[in-house]
Amino acid sequence: MLIDITTPVGALLTLGEPAELPYLMNAVWPDYLSGGLTEADIPALIELATNDELFWSGDNEDETEQEAESEDDNPSKWAPIHAWRALGQLHAQAAVEPLLAKLIDWQDDDWTVELERVFALIGPPALPMLIRFAGEEHPEYPLTASIWSIKQIGLEHPESRDTVVAALTAQLHRYPEQDEVINAFLISGLLDLDARETIPLVEAAFAADRVDESICGDWDEVSDEFSLTRAERKRRINDQMAQFQLREASQRRVEAAEVKRQTLAIKRAAISKKNKRKQAARARKQNRKR
Repeated sequence: MLIDITTPVGALLTLGEPAELPYLMNAVWPDYLSGGLTEADIPALIELATNDELFWSGDNEDETEQEAESEDDNPSKWAPIHAWRALGQLHAQAAVEPLLAKLIDWQDDDWTVELERVFALIGPPALPMLIRFAGEEHPEYPLTASIWSIKQIGLEHPESRDTVVAALTAQLHRYPEQDEVINAFLISGLLDLDARETIPLVEAAFAADRVDESICGDWDEVSDEFSLTRAERKRRINDQMAQFQLREASQRRVEAAEVKRQTLAIKRAAISKKNKRKQAARARKQNRKR
């Protein structure tokens, strides 16, 4: 894929690994549009955001260690992530279908969780495609990701709230034959949207034992959530998110400390080995003098 790096799209090839962690939905992304990207760049951005060769570069099991290290140092491997973020900021409806396809193809990679936020950024124009996708047969993660995006659009765009509630409700009506995980995500979305009009349907799904309670809690917990105001529920979610982020930050500090410890151990071992060679050389020199 040949792109002039002096163009706004090409500049994304030089940005390297994003500083933001992929699973933090409230992380502040760079303003990609400040680099000159416009709606005219959407086709090129879609091509870049869906480029398999770039996205999987560095993951080839047949590569030599030297080739893998070279790929790790190549900033262009991160360009698809920057490109799909830019498409979100451009509200690029044309990107929804191609990115939904990659949500399936690339579902095993941690970074694809960002596509949930990209679809939400695109906003109401993405709803018809997301709703259709969520009602089709797909692997579990792409389905739950699309449900999250649908719900988020309803939260961020009040004018779309009724459309979103209707779509999630229609799909929850399929709870008898639908996967319990999917039902749980639908109920979580309706909770976040404060869709109290769906309480009888939600209760019926629980009564039929068709809900994965590890995701949204049991019926008592869900009915308690429905009794909260939206502001109270938001505070509870924010508190839970803050605790999660603190745990993640703590884990990263532990991992960084372990890497530093191992690096120092390697350096000390190298110094020790070098000193032993020097001592051996001095001993041989002294023996020759004798």
